[in-house]
Amino acid sequence: MIPVAQNDIEMPPFANAGTISVTAGLLLATATATAVILKAGDSFVLAGYPHEFVCQTVPVDIGAGVYEFNLTLPAPETFSGIAWAPTVPVNEETMEMIIQQEAAGNTAGRSAFDTQIDGFVYLDTQASRLWERNGPDGTWTDMTNTLVIWVSTTGDDNDGDVSPYLKTIQRAVDTMAMLEDTTGWNLIIALKPGTYNESVTLKDVSGVPLSLKIIDHAGLQSLTASFPGAGIAGQTSHAVSAINLKSIWMIEHVAIASLKGHGLLAKASRLRFNRCDFMTVTGAHISALGGGHISLEGDAYRINVGGNAHLLVNGSGAVIDLQAEAVARPTITIVGSITFKTAFAWARASGQIFTGTGLTFINKGGVTGRRWRAEQNSSIDSGQSGEKYLPGTVAGVAVKSGEYL
Repeated sequence: MIPVAQNDIEMPPFANAGTISVTAGLLLATATATAVILKAGDSFVLAGYPHEFVCQTVPVDIGAGVYEFNLTLPAPETFSGIAWAPTVPVNEETMEMIIQQEAAGNTAGRSAFDTQIDGFVYLDTQASRLWERNGPDGTWTDMTNTLVIWVSTTGDDNDGDVSPYLKTIQRAVDTMAMLEDTTGWNLIIALKPGTYNESVTLKDVSGVPLSLKIIDHAGLQSLTASFPGAGIAGQTSHAVSAINLKSIWMIEHVAIASLKGHGLLAKASRLRFNRCDFMTVTGAHISALGGGHISLEGDAYRINVGGNAHLLVNGSGAVIDLQAEAVARPTITIVGSITFKTAFAWARASGQIFTGTGLTFINKGGVTGRRWRAEQNSSIDSGQSGEKYLPGTVAGVAVKSGEYL
C-alpha cells in the first residue's frame, strides 16, 4: 500500500452556492445563494460533511436572498454559515461528490471528496496542483505529501462499507503501518468528536515521514482553538503506548485517560505531545520506561484529574522533557483541585525528568500532594528553579541517591 498523490483529476465547474444554516432537530434550513437555487428533490452537500443531503420541500424566498426549506438530516446538529453546493457527478474512480468552491484565495479551483483517500481534495487550476484538506474543518495542504485518515466513533472498520470514516484509532494506526514507504510524507490520523474507548498501540511506519500524528479535529483546524473534543480512554491498558519503535509519533489536541494504566507511555521509543487534556488514570499521565523518551513539542496542555503521578520515569534512559522541544514558556493549566498520590513528578531507577525553568503554571495551588520524588540514582532537573517550583503542597524528597536540581 503506497500513498499516491493524485495529479490528473478533471473537475467540472459549478457555481458557488452560498452558505447554509441548520437548526438542530427542526430539519429546517436557511440558505443564502449567489447563483444556484435548490429545487425540491435536489441533492446537495455541505462543506466538511461527507453525507449527501436532500432538499425535501420547495425553497421559500423569505427575503434578502434567503430561502427556507426542509432537508434530510442524519442526526440532530446545528450548522452555521456552512458552504454548500449541489451534487455533481465527477470521475467515478476518484471522486464521490463535489463539496464546495474554496473562496479564500483559490477561486480558480474546485474542491471535492475523494473516496480513494477518504479525504477532501482541492484542484488549483491556476497552478495545476492538487491540495488536500486536512479533514472537514482543516486547512489546505499540499497533497503531494499529505495523507489524512479520519476516525469517528460512528465509523466503520470494515473497508468503509458503512461510513467514510474508520471506527477505531487502532485500525487507523494499523493502516499507516501498512504503507510501503512514507519518506517525505505528512501522515495524520484525525479524530472526529467523541470518546474512543480503546488502548492504542502505536506502530512503526516504513521510511521516515515528515510528521506522524494523531490529532483531534479542532486541533487540526487551529491549535489555538478550544481544547479537545475527542478523547482516548484506555480500557485494557495504557491510553497510548509506544514500545520498541523507531518511528516518532505525535499526540496532539487529544484528551487522554486510562482505566488500567498510564496515559501516554513510551518504552525504548520516542513520543511527543502537545495541547492534550490529561484526565483520569490509574498510573501516571505521562510515563517513560527504560529507553523511552517523551517530550512536550508545543506550547501548552491541561491537567484535569489527578493520579498516582503526573510525570513518571523508571529505568535507565527513561526521559521526560518539557522544555527542549517546547516553546520558550509553555503553559500547564491545572483545572480545579487535584491530588497526586505519590508525587507530581516521580523519577526512579536512573530515569530523568527535565522541566526547565520556563514553565508557566496556571492554578498551581490547585494541586495537593508531594511535589517531587527522586530515588535510585534518578534526577529531576528544574534548572535550579527551587524546591517549590513544581505544583504540590508537600515538600519533595530524594532517597537512595536520587537528586533534585
